[in-house]
Parts: sequence; C-alpha cells; structure tokens
Amino acid sequence: MALCCRLGRQAKLYKNDGTYAAPSWTEIKSVIDATINQNEQLVDCTDRGSGDYKEQIPNYREVTVDVTFNFCETDSDLESILNAADQRSVIEIAVASGDIAASGTRYLRMHAYVTNVTYNQPAEDRQTVSAQFVPAPNNNAQPAWVKNP
Repeated sequence: MALCCRLGRQAKLYKNDGTYAAPSWTEIKSVIDATINQNEQLVDCTDRGSGDYKEQIPNYREVTVDVTFNFCETDSDLESILNAADQRSVIEIAVASGDIAASGTRYLRMHAYVTNVTYNQPAEDRQTVSAQFVPAPNNNAQPAWVKNP
C-alpha cells in the first residue's frame, strides 16, 4: 500500500454564499486550525444476560467544528462569520480535506450557528479569533459527510 499523507494546510473551510440547491462556496483563507469533533451518544442496553460486559448502542450524533482564525478587521469573510455569531443567524459551511470541487475531496456540509467566540490577544503573538460551529435546524438537510466522485 502506498503512503498516503494529507497535510492539514491542504484542508479548507468554506461558507456558502448561494443557496442549498445551488451552492456558491467561498473559501475562508484566514483559518489557522480547524477540528471536526463527532461523537455518538450511547444508550446503555445492559441486562442480566450481558455477562461481564456493558452493552451500548449509538443514538444521537453530536458534531462541532472548532476553528481558529487570524484576526483582521478588513477580512470580509471573517466579518460575516462574526456577524452571524453576533446576530445568532445561521450560515452554511463545509469543512473539506482539500479543494471542494476536486475529485476525492471529503467534506462535512452543514447549516450552523457560530458559538463560543473567543478573541485571543497575546502580548507577543498575533491576534486570533476562535469560534465553534454547531448544527442548526434546517429543512434542506441534516449535517452530512460528502465525498466527491
């Protein structure tokens, strides 16, 4: 098997400036780091017949996307994300392993609220903004993993 290694810097964060049916993805270039967290709520199904093991089944999924950005007042894309947080409005994002239009790219697509915004202002380093994206109710679709053919 050949070595396969994708660098984190090849990943991309996008916001949709179009509609759900006809997306217009804009890359947010000020991203420093992004992390997708996906967890499953587990339901305990243990009974006396389970022997020595606790038995569980997955139930609801929880997904969050944590992102750190370079802070710049003239970055209109970052400003639109911060405005969505301030106004508690929904934006559609995609967190992709690479170029969203490229063959083989895998990405998480979801409508999200922007929460937990933190402005980081260290004395001896650059200013950054951290934010968390959480799924928002949406009539078009639930959060979904997509892989381009």
